[in-house]
Amino acid sequence: MLFKGSEFVVKDELFSDPLPRLVQRLHDFLPSQLREFTFLGHQGKFIQEPEYPEFAWQEAIVNALVHRSYSLRNSPVLIEMYDDRLEVTSPGNYPACVHPREFIHYPRNPHLMDSMRYLKFVRMLNEGSLRMRDEMERANLPIPEFSRPGNPYVRLILRNDVERRVKERTGEGEQVSEFANLFRITLDTTDSKKPVSEHDSPPDFSEIRQAVSDALRAQGYAIDSFTNDVAVDFRNEYIVPELAQSRLASIYPGFRFRIHRLQDGFYLTLDHTIQVRNRATLERILSINPAMKSRSYRKGFVRKGGKWYPCFIRSIENGHVSLQVLSKENKTEVVATGNVMPLLPTTWIAELLQKTSVRLDLFREVKKLALSSSKNAARERSARTINIAKRLSEKVFPLQVRGYRLFLTPSPRRLKGPGVLLKSDLVDVQPVFSKETQARASTVINGLTTYGSYDKPEHEIPLVLLCTSDMLEPMRALVRRLLLYHLVTQ
Repeated sequence: MLFKGSEFVVKDELFSDPLPRLVQRLHDFLPSQLREFTFLGHQGKFIQEPEYPEFAWQEAIVNALVHRSYSLRNSPVLIEMYDDRLEVTSPGNYPACVHPREFIHYPRNPHLMDSMRYLKFVRMLNEGSLRMRDEMERANLPIPEFSRPGNPYVRLILRNDVERRVKERTGEGEQVSEFANLFRITLDTTDSKKPVSEHDSPPDFSEIRQAVSDALRAQGYAIDSFTNDVAVDFRNEYIVPELAQSRLASIYPGFRFRIHRLQDGFYLTLDHTIQVRNRATLERILSINPAMKSRSYRKGFVRKGGKWYPCFIRSIENGHVSLQVLSKENKTEVVATGNVMPLLPTTWIAELLQKTSVRLDLFREVKKLALSSSKNAARERSARTINIAKRLSEKVFPLQVRGYRLFLTPSPRRLKGPGVLLKSDLVDVQPVFSKETQARASTVINGLTTYGSYDKPEHEIPLVLLCTSDMLEPMRALVRRLLLYHLVTQ
């Protein structure tokens, strides 16, 4: 048994006994090493919670001892205690016909299984693993995580959600200055409707991304055809009277979403956003402002058979548009300008509104709806993002990918602090954060936490990035990715 801090071993204990005595020794020893969390509840009474439900860790240990491969005699059962989790690793892959959904249907060691069942240490079928999950959920903890088939071991992970419990104990739940938008995706096979074979690997990045996109479409969201990372809700248009009367554009709520694979699993990043969408055909746009014909149109939609299809716009000539429909064939076609609706930047839409004498400050309206100009903008955006995650976890998830079910954790992952702290006395040269009120902040930190973002600058602002020498290459790679993303999304 290894005791670790974040990742380093701080204590090592070895247990070697006949199996029944070994189980009993572990049951006696482990509670002395597990923590208890005490905090003041809503009714003014102290609440005491164990680090893990007793049944969960007992079942994990007994399963590892009973179902391990005893042909691998030099590989012990390993119990590793971390600050944030308990890992139990049993030598040997899953036995034939066994997978996480049916963890003990077919015991590798049936005689040993019968003996331990006689001593009331284990249960037949999958009652134990199902109850383990129920106990973790009842304690408001993440469900147990099983390793994928095909490894020379079976690993079970129990997470203690220590950060949430510490915040509850200290009463600091609302006093956080970091707003993460990473939401964990967990994989489970316990309640899967489809069987998982021994060699069936968990869903990969592409499968999860496709499953999320398909599920969002099924719930009525429109997914951006070009970037595939923006979900727009066309059913809930923001009503702006001047914009509605002009029939030139509409503003819709939406959110950006991306799947990330980190060291400890898959995550979904979410961010509240709004979408300003052009509603005018190219024919109408050119009738309002003929000078726009010479501009570079890149993306849009073409009307064919009463439906709109995404396309890339190549050229405009004599009232017709040469375009390439976004499909497997990528055919080039020539259609009339009245059948093409290009995607326009907000600045072009504002120009068209001005040409048609519509009195509307579109930029101000967009900033207001995007929460870019209000005080505590970062906190409001974070609250919106968390609400989106909760809605998705209830309405879109769980997802079914082959024999696996995917669950979304509605609370964001807590970010680790930076290697270099930004001191509170770092003074900037009075940057302007609100153009309307000319409100200024004497420090960068105060300005960013008060207003959330800078105003759109009239000129380019030089950005100086500081890092230690060992982080120079990762910083360069980050800048290259940002530049590439900027080019692709223009």
